Amino acid sequence: MYFKGLINRGIRQEDGVDIKYYASAPLAIGMFEYQLNRLTPEFFKDVETYFEQGFLDEFNKTGIPQIRTIPIEQTVEHEQVIASYDNLKQVIETIGGPIAVAECICRKGTDLIGEPCKKTHLRESCFSFRTAAKVYIEKGLGREVSKEEALKILEKAQEDGLVLQPGNSQRPMNICTCCGCCCGVLSHQNQLEEPAQFFATNFYAQVDPDECIGCGTCEERCNMNAVHVEDAIAVVNLARCIGCGACVPTCTSEAIKLYKKEEEIIPPKNTIETYLAIMDKKAELAREEKSI
Repeated sequence: MYFKGLINRGIRQEDGVDIKYYASAPLAIGMFEYQLNRLTPEFFKDVETYFEQGFLDEFNKTGIPQIRTIPIEQTVEHEQVIASYDNLKQVIETIGGPIAVAECICRKGTDLIGEPCKKTHLRESCFSFRTAAKVYIEKGLGREVSKEEALKILEKAQEDGLVLQPGNSQRPMNICTCCGCCCGVLSHQNQLEEPAQFFATNFYAQVDPDECIGCGTCEERCNMNAVHVEDAIAVVNLARCIGCGACVPTCTSEAIKLYKKEEEIIPPKNTIETYLAIMDKKAELAREEKSI
């Protein structure tokens, strides 16, 4: 079951002996991504149907996101105080090894069904760290890379306007580089009127109307359909903006900038805390439903 991607496994040393521990794997990020080497058009379409009809409600149900959004580096100005967990380079420098990179299963899937990504030619762009990286390497799903190579790939992802989405913790086990056309999370959240409420993000974009020339580049770059040009001025819909900063570096007049929210969202310390919080909330909601 472990090698087929149905459960997770960790190994701890206890008194000099390796002890294996097993746990249920979530659908995403988990069972779905583990099918990278067995992906078929039929399976991918079935998953997409489930994401649309059932998974999204479950994913958003607790209000505790499994993943979060951090800004691309070029969007954060020097005078802005940015926490270490929102700083991409600092995350990579302190993340712990090994680091593994794998193909993006979402873009691989859309390639298989003849609907390739409109944002990027990158395919090998999803990262895992420490125990998660060892799993990917052991299963032949990814390859080990240095910090330098990881940063080079992430720089290309930022250049192409992808959203950086690490796991929702201060020490994430993964970083995804996502687009609005392929990503199972972004593409389906995009169908909601106010998707920003379901993302953990500490930033938002804002346009200076006096500087904007209405070129529309920011509108094209946005993965969440949050920016639109109205009367030759770009306008940001904050109910859709997830603070990724993809719109900022290519603004020809420097009219759009990323700002930090007044109330900062501090992520859980590690992945275990994140998933325990999600499970506790699910149990609480289940008890409430049962009592009605």
